Formats: sequence, structure tokens, C-alpha cells
Amino acid sequence: NISAKEQFIYRKISHNEGLTSSISSIYKEKDGDVWLGSISGLYRFNGHDIIHLTDPLFAGKVIHGIEEDRHGGLWILSSDWIMYRREGEEEFRLMRDDSGYDTLPFFSMCEDEDGLWFGSQGCIYRYTFKDEQFVMFRNFEGRETFFCSHVNILDESTVICSSSNGNIIVDTGTGELKEAPEWPFSEVSGIMTDSHGRLWLAFYNNGIHVYEKDGTYIR
Repeated sequence: NISAKEQFIYRKISHNEGLTSSISSIYKEKDGDVWLGSISGLYRFNGHDIIHLTDPLFAGKVIHGIEEDRHGGLWILSSDWIMYRREGEEEFRLMRDDSGYDTLPFFSMCEDEDGLWFGSQGCIYRYTFKDEQFVMFRNFEGRETFFCSHVNILDESTVICSSSNGNIIVDTGTGELKEAPEWPFSEVSGIMTDSHGRLWLAFYNNGIHVYEKDGTYIR
């Protein structure tokens, strides 16, 4: 509760403090620092100072997202693979596989009981908590320019990858690809599944639409 007498002090953090003018993502650690992702890399704010991470791991990378998993692991999604830090550790490590790609951008992440799903360009990746394996789960053949801006759990057997140029449903057991239902608009700006299994879709410049599990439009 905020009393009428309580005062708040705001501090502006700008390029004068070394921060870039374009911030793409912000994440606040529990009882910890604030992380800021930008087109100029990753920044860390400890409450007093802005620190720009310029070591080789982050140099030259565009940061698309900052996420935390249920075990406290911190994931930095970038234009060139993913950086990961376990809970309680200070150092990040590069997460990549032997797929043959020199660079690969990552835009989105979601979590289920067993691990994490990552949306990339033309493919989707999987990380499992049990064996700590990070591998390409499925390549979107013929859709190499599909940017998976959002990845979301639909149900226990499917995830949906959304982009400005359409949506793809992936069977998490077989890896089979399916086209998404015929929605009125193709460009998805945001997506989530609520506790009742209903799908909420924010279409670019066209509001929010809600669907039942079976695809029935609600509102």
C-alpha cells in the first residue's frame, strides 16, 4: 500500500551514463541486478552503475530477449546464439550445437515441465533440464526466412511458433509440422495460453482475439 505522503525518487538513465538509446528487453533478477538488452549488446544495472558487457562473448551481438527458467538459470537470446548462466554463478557460457551454423539468431523462449523451447530463424531448439542438452529439435524446411518471434505451449503435445509471416504448429513428440488454424490475421505481436488452455492472440494493429483449445473463437 502506498500512502499519500510517500515520495518516490526517479533517476533517468540515458546515453550520458553509457546506455544506448534503443532497449529491446529488460529483466529484473530477484533481489538482484537489472539486465537490459539492446541493439548494442547487454547492459547490467546494479542500482548505481550501468555496466556494458564488452567481453568477446557479448561483443557485437544484438540482444533479442532476456529470460529466466524455473531453476533460476538466466538466458540471453541474441543475434548470435544464446548465452546461459546457472543460478548462483557469475559467468555466462555460450549455448550452441554442432548443426553447422556459424551464427544463428534466437528471438523467443517458453518453458514446460521438462525443459525449454527456443524460437530461431527457420528452426526451433530444445533444452532439457534432466540431461542439459541443447539441440535443434526441428528445421522448418522451405521456410528458412521464418523468424520465430514468439514460441508458446499450446498443450502437452504441441507448441506454436509465430512470426510476421505466419504461424507453425510443432508436434513435440514427432516433430511433425502443421499449419496454424485460419485466423483472421497472420501477423502475431503477442501470444499466450491461459490456465484454462485458451489461446490469446494479439494481432498487429488488430486487437486481441481469444480461442478455445479446439479453435473456437470466443471474443
